[in-house]
Amino acid sequence: MSFARLTFASTHHSTDALYIVGMTVEDPFAAWEFKGKRYAIASSLELGNFLKYGRCDKVYSVEALTKEAGNPKKMASLIALALKKCGARAIEVGHDFPAGLFSELRRITKISLSKDALFPERAIKTALEQSEIMKANKAVAAGIALCAEYIRKAKTMKGRLAYQGRPLTSGLLRSRVQELFLREGLAPAGNLIIAGGRQACDPHCAGYGLLKAGELIIVDLFAPLLSSHYWGDMTRTFIKGQPTDAQRKLVEAVAFAQREAIFAIRPGINGKTIHTNINNYFIANGYDTRRTKQGYEGFFHGTGHALGLDCHDLNSYGYRINTRDQILKVNEVYTVEPGLYYPEIGGCRIEDNGVVTKNGFKLLSKAPYDWVL
Repeated sequence: MSFARLTFASTHHSTDALYIVGMTVEDPFAAWEFKGKRYAIASSLELGNFLKYGRCDKVYSVEALTKEAGNPKKMASLIALALKKCGARAIEVGHDFPAGLFSELRRITKISLSKDALFPERAIKTALEQSEIMKANKAVAAGIALCAEYIRKAKTMKGRLAYQGRPLTSGLLRSRVQELFLREGLAPAGNLIIAGGRQACDPHCAGYGLLKAGELIIVDLFAPLLSSHYWGDMTRTFIKGQPTDAQRKLVEAVAFAQREAIFAIRPGINGKTIHTNINNYFIANGYDTRRTKQGYEGFFHGTGHALGLDCHDLNSYGYRINTRDQILKVNEVYTVEPGLYYPEIGGCRIEDNGVVTKNGFKLLSKAPYDWVL
């Protein structure tokens, strides 16, 4: 039996919905794909936008369906009627589908949960999608360059950094980057990571307070294009002043591991193999991973993740380079971001992203690797 793949959410909460209609919709709505065609149900408020800016083959009006169905009170009845009109007799939904609506639909039609991603074809990026990711990365790279410039021009005052007489903090840099992102056509993306010292040893710590000389500073920036919603995601690590031998060795190990991972990517390889090889390299060079009272030290996150309409694209269904088996395919886009984190030394992560090609891996991101400022 052929299933209609159905979503019910705003495009802010479901990139599957965004993938179907190709436009932003603020409120939850029904959209589905059936036999290669795209459909949606829109209220009178949204119908004009759908017809002008969306990419659906057919958009049903809430008001017209309501009238035809005899004024039902529940959205489930309207969805069932619209599906019947387009020829669909069964529904498949993702695991983020609303439970209440699922229960209502189950009473009146055949509905099931998808075993994998609802739209696994999202993992394979077209040339246009790859181009959009490159555009987003270009703007992200501008943000990284801005951070590097601030740190480079900062003065050291009792070990703390100051820019034009003002304390240089993670928050100040973050605000400057967000301003740049808006000018470059990127949407706000929450807590961008600009973290120094011990804060940088918690990979998802956004960073707060004063930045200091002699500490490794991780700048991990990510945001989607306002126009197409495809993401850029890049990381560089910096230091103001001369690094210690331990800091230099740490950064060089991460840089080497990232290059090796990039060279290893090709169609048919298991991402788990790449991740394992990086981990083994770190261990062989004295960088063990261990759990402490404060958390983990060493290399304790994945090597990479898929990138697309989500920063962590298709995250719930794998599509990562980590300890899970994941056979890489042509035209999939992944980040490559090994890192090492030891509070007594500092944290370092270097991240780029690219597309799997027939011959290897083509970078879609570009920024300098200079780190001593």
